[in-house]
Amino acid sequence: MHNGFSQGSLEQRLKYCRFAAREDVTSLQRPLKQSFAIRRATVADCAAILECLLTAFAPYRESYTPEAFSDTVLTPETFRHRLSDMSVVVATSTAGEVVGTVAYKVLKSGEGHLRGMAVNPE
Repeated sequence: MHNGFSQGSLEQRLKYCRFAAREDVTSLQRPLKQSFAIRRATVADCAAILECLLTAFAPYRESYTPEAFSDTVLTPETFRHRLSDMSVVVATSTAGEVVGTVAYKVLKSGEGHLRGMAVNPE
C-alpha cells in the first residue's frame, strides 16, 4: 500500500485498526431518503458509470496527475477492459439511475482488489 500501512508492525496495524473503529464516531441518525438496489454492471451502464466516476472525483482532479485522473475516471475503452477483467457492480436508484459503482477482483492469493469506488455526491 502507498500509505505504508502494510509495512508497519502488527502492533502498529492493530493500533490503527482500533483508531479507525472508534466508537465516538457519530452514526447516521436519519433514514436514507431513497432506496437503492445493487446489481452487476453491463456494457450498457458505461456512460452512467463514467458520469458517476467523473462527478465523484472532479473535486479532487488537482490532486491527480492527468494520467492518474484518466485512469480513475476511465474512458469507454478502459471501462470495457475493466468490465472484462473485474466484477463491476452499480447501485441504482428506484428510478434506475446509477448512483454508485465499484469494481472488485479476488486475486489467486485470496486478497481482494477494489477499483473505481464512487458514489454520486448529489
